[in-house]
Amino acid sequence: MSHLVLVLGLLALGGWAIHSAIRPGGVFVVQVRNGVPRAARGVVTSSFLRDVAEICERHRVRRAIVRGVADGRRIRLEFSSAMPTACRQQIRNLWEASGWSIR
Repeated sequence: MSHLVLVLGLLALGGWAIHSAIRPGGVFVVQVRNGVPRAARGVVTSSFLRDVAEICERHRVRRAIVRGVADGRRIRLEFSSAMPTACRQQIRNLWEASGWSIR
């Protein structure tokens, strides 16, 4: 029985390692806490954070996460489930208008 648990644990660890290796890399993470966004990892402009704050206030979002993920030469946005669809779309529109890419 303990041998089976060890094998299952190693398989799970190997699966996690493979998933982590093939998943696109995170460029930045913005955390929204109490309605205030801040860069938790990576670099974003203060104007982007201000705009995200305004959009979150409009949609009454108090807590959420926005991730910038490398997708080829572009940065794709991912959102936590706490963010409403309309709020996500407004942030995507803002992001697309900025034209940021990976250098």
